[in-house]
Amino acid sequence: MLMSVAAGGAAGSLSTIHARSSAHALTMLQTYVLMGAERLPFEASAPLIASSIDLVLYVERRLDEREREHRVVSSVREVCGFRGPTVTTNEVSCIDSKGQRVTPAPLSSERRQRLYEAGYRPTHLGVV
Repeated sequence: MLMSVAAGGAAGSLSTIHARSSAHALTMLQTYVLMGAERLPFEASAPLIASSIDLVLYVERRLDEREREHRVVSSVREVCGFRGPTVTTNEVSCIDSKGQRVTPAPLSSERRQRLYEAGYRPTHLGVV
């Protein structure tokens, strides 16, 4: 259902999925596509996801220095396309083992431009 809505040409959509990481969320989504009523073949899942999803934000619970629990965006993953049955991505922001935000890969210029045109600033997501 989610993929039908996301691929349907609407201006945007938002959904949640339970996973262990931003990369795992895409693997789970690919599995869910296969379980759908349409019974799409596995080969069709990567192009469908790549054309429907722009960014995956992974939110997790972390403890601060006072042992209080907070939800933090610990990973931002850009969906770049697909290669065969694989959805290709770049992790454009994450929190390292020391708790510092790092940028493993830059956000693509096309995605950056689309965010600016929509009124978003990538730096708000910790992305450069």
